[in-house]
Amino acid sequence: MNSYLLNSTSPLFDNFNSGYGIAVISSSCYGRIEKNFFDNCRHGVTGGNHAPHHISVSSNICTNCRVGYALGCHEPCMYWNFNGNTIQGCASGINTRGMHMTISDNFVKNITGVGISTGGTSGTNLPVAKEYVITNNRITNTNGRAIELRGHFGRIEGAIIEKNTCIK
Repeated sequence: MNSYLLNSTSPLFDNFNSGYGIAVISSSCYGRIEKNFFDNCRHGVTGGNHAPHHISVSSNICTNCRVGYALGCHEPCMYWNFNGNTIQGCASGINTRGMHMTISDNFVKNITGVGISTGGTSGTNLPVAKEYVITNNRITNTNGRAIELRGHFGRIEGAIIEKNTCIK
């Protein structure tokens, strides 16, 4: 909470480059990542590896994250909530893969890729991706899709996409 993470693009240890401002990995649970500022990070926040669950990512600001998604979770994550974040001038906005994801009230602007991308996971044992709620986000000036729901890794059940504003 209330941290400033700048230029997180270098290796965690020899021969391993992550570029993660904050990495939520290896069965982490019930965490909150709030009110941080990320500038020039490969990913401001990312999660994965042995199902981290019940994570809240809220009220963060991400700028100039030029390599991957500014905020995300993958392989597989469950019960993550991305709420009230601002992402600007980054490669892409928010990426989630797993189950029970809520992406709401975020402001994504001036993105060279996709604003919000969500869907099933690759290389995991999840039978289905389910319960995605993408609501009340504002996405402006993207060069890619504003919102994409990807089912190419498996079936998706229970997606709700409503009340979003997408301009350009």
